[in-house]
Amino acid sequence: MEGFEKASNENNIDFTYNVMGSMFGFFFNPKKPENFADVDNSDTERYAKFHSKMLNKGFYFAPSAYETGFICTVMKDEEIKNTIDAYKNIAKEI
Repeated sequence: MEGFEKASNENNIDFTYNVMGSMFGFFFNPKKPENFADVDNSDTERYAKFHSKMLNKGFYFAPSAYETGFICTVMKDEEIKNTIDAYKNIAKEI
């Protein structure tokens, strides 16, 4: 998520996230949501573009901006780097 945050900042994209263990959530939102109303103010159109473009690159994230992600297999540094690099490329387009 730190890599996504950096790429978002470089492209003037509002982005916030939270991580607990292998569970993560992120929002295209200028502030970290504290309740559903805050989540509902996130940019869900941008999330839809993110999801589609990442899927086209072979990275599957939850299809809804309201869902949480879970990492349930060991990821190597190379896999994490590839995911961040893919996001860096699409951040310019979304």
